[in-house]
Amino acid sequence: MVQEHAAPSDKLFRLFSIAKEFSDEPEKENGESSLFKYNAESMGLDLEYDADVASTAPEPASYETVFLSTHKAPCRSATFNLDGSLSAIGSADCSIKIYDIEKIIAREVR
Repeated sequence: MVQEHAAPSDKLFRLFSIAKEFSDEPEKENGESSLFKYNAESMGLDLEYDADVASTAPEPASYETVFLSTHKAPCRSATFNLDGSLSAIGSADCSIKIYDIEKIIAREVR
C-alpha cells in the first residue's frame, strides 16, 4: 500500500532565511538587535496545516502502558478527545502524558 504524505511546510526555511539576513548584518537599532524583532508572520506555528491528513497511528486504546510517572514540571496544555474518555497533557518538562479518564475515576472511587 502506497501512502501519500503531505509536503512539509516551508515556514521554517523562510524564518531561517529572514534570521540569516539579519545575522549577516549585526547592526543595532535603538540598542536592540534587529534579529529579535518579530512580526505576526514569524510568531507561532500553523497547527491547521496538516489538519486534513489522516493519521496512520494506531488508536490510543491499543497502546500498552509501559511506563507510568508524573510530570516533573508544571503542565502547560491539556486536551480531551471528542468523547472525553482520553486526555493528553503536556508540561514544561517536554513530556506528553495520555490519561484514560475512566481508569482515573475508577482509581479515585476505590
